[in-house]
Amino acid sequence: MRKICQLLLVFLALTFLSCVGPATSIPSPRPEKPTEVAKVPTEQSPIPAETAQPTAGPTEAPPTRGVAAWSADGIISEGEYAHETSIGDVRLWWRND
Repeated sequence: MRKICQLLLVFLALTFLSCVGPATSIPSPRPEKPTEVAKVPTEQSPIPAETAQPTAGPTEAPPTRGVAAWSADGIISEGEYAHETSIGDVRLWWRND
């Protein structure tokens, strides 16, 4: 009976070790040589382009009505987001662009 237990232990140990395998079986990553990026020459116009003269007009765009502009200020103002929902204690606001 003792020999059977020893053989069983050896069999289980060999089975376990064959599943685990040596630590060197995983190949180490090899650093790759950096590839060179080809530089494409850009066309440059030998003739200088004409500059457009500014026209007399309003310097600021007129404000839009109904939709507030988004700003990362942490304050949600009325009309800033089109959709709103509450999930438990959490309120979510979102807008689809």
